[in-house]
Amino acid sequence: MLVAKNEAFYYVGLLIYTLQSASTKYLYNDAKEEFTNGLMVENIVASSPILKPQIFLIIIESAINIAKKIIVNLLNFLILMKRIN
Repeated sequence: MLVAKNEAFYYVGLLIYTLQSASTKYLYNDAKEEFTNGLMVENIVASSPILKPQIFLIIIESAINIAKKIIVNLLNFLILMKRIN
């Protein structure tokens, strides 16, 4: 889970994500059965409708940077949840 705060230390965003391995056969329509690492965004919430796009971009970028450090720069895919409005 990743939480975003503003300058006044109010919580403005929340991102729930998982690090997963997936078969390249399903991701790239490849015949080989190899596994690759990726980041899956499970849920994302912003407290302000006006700042929602900016919060989403910043918090997803931060999650990608964290994932790259955890799995040693072997992040090969990103799955975002379906946008609902």
